[in-house]
Amino acid sequence: MRATPYASHRPLYRRRNPSFWDFSCRNLIFVLVLIFIGYKLLWWSSTKKCVTFPLSDWDVSDQLLELCAGVSLAWKIGRNFHISKAWRHKNAEKATDELKSWFPRLRERIKEMPNDVSPWYVPFTLSILQNKEQLANERKECLQMDKEYRYDAELFHEYQRDLRYLLEFSEEVHRVGKNVLEHLNLKKKYTAVCVHIGKDTVADAQSDPSKHEIVKAVREIAINHHLNEFYLFSDDKNFARAIMVTLQINENWQPHVHVANFSRIMDLYVAQHVCGAVVLTSSRSAHGWWLGFLAPLQLKVHYMRLDSDDEAGVQMFLPSWTQYRNWKKGRKEKDKPLLPKVIPA
Repeated sequence: MRATPYASHRPLYRRRNPSFWDFSCRNLIFVLVLIFIGYKLLWWSSTKKCVTFPLSDWDVSDQLLELCAGVSLAWKIGRNFHISKAWRHKNAEKATDELKSWFPRLRERIKEMPNDVSPWYVPFTLSILQNKEQLANERKECLQMDKEYRYDAELFHEYQRDLRYLLEFSEEVHRVGKNVLEHLNLKKKYTAVCVHIGKDTVADAQSDPSKHEIVKAVREIAINHHLNEFYLFSDDKNFARAIMVTLQINENWQPHVHVANFSRIMDLYVAQHVCGAVVLTSSRSAHGWWLGFLAPLQLKVHYMRLDSDDEAGVQMFLPSWTQYRNWKKGRKEKDKPLLPKVIPA
C-alpha cells in the first residue's frame, strides 16, 4: 500500500502557547501546597509546646485542683498541659489514675511529658493575665510553672464552663451515683443546703468559724433560700454530728439533717443533685472548694471567713460566690444552673 505524499509531514498533535490560565492554576496549586506545609509546621510546633508543674499532692481533691489549673494555664497561653512521671510520688500517681478514670474528658487533655524534655522554670513573678503574650510566644519547648500558679481564682472563673465540661463523670461514676441516689430516695434536685466543714485541713482552727457560728449561718441561709434539708460534708464526722444535733435542737423548726458518708467522688456527684445552696466553712479545703465550684447554682454558694482571716492563706473564692457576713446584700438576679460549655476536642 502506497503512502500519501504528505503523511510524514503531519504533526501528531497541535502545540499551543501556554495561556494565562495555565500559569494561574500552577501558581494556585503551588500556593496551596505552601499553605498546607506551613499549617502542618505550625501545628507540629504548637503540639510540641507544653506547660507543666510538679504534682505535689496525692489527695485527689488537691491534685484535681492542680490538673485543672494546668489545663487552664495551657489554654490561656496556647500550649498543651503535660505531666512528668519523674516528679510524682507513687501515691500521687495513684491519685492521677483515679481522676483519669472518673473524668475521661479530662484524661484526654493530659499528656505525659517525654523524658528527654528539660522544661524551663517560670518563677511566680508573672501574671498570667498580664503576660499572656509573653508566655505564649516563648520559644522554649516546655515551661515549668511555679506551683503558686495553681491558685489563680480569675483563671478558674474564666474557664469555669470549659472545666465543668471536662469534669463530666464517667459512665461508671454515673452508674454508681444513680444507685446511691435511689438508695437515699433523692428524686428532687436542689432541695438541701450543702455544708462543707474542713476542720481537718485547717492549720489554725482558731481562725475558722465555731460550731455555733456555723449553725447560725446555715440556718439563716436555709431560711432565706426556703430549704428544709441539710447535707454535711466533712472528714471530721464527730464535729459534723455535733453540728447535726445542734441544728435539730429547735422547737419551731425540725429540718432533715444528714452527715454524708460517701467517697470523694460520690460527694461531688450527690452534691450536684441535692445542693440548692452551698456553705463553705473553710478557705483551706480543696474538697470543699470543688463542692462549690461544681455546684449548679453558683449564685447560691456562700463562704465563711472571719475578719481576722482576711489575709491568711490562699483565697480561691470565685467572684460569683458571696461572703456570709455580707450575703444579705447579695445579688438579686435569678439564678439558673450553670451548664457546661461544649469545647472542641
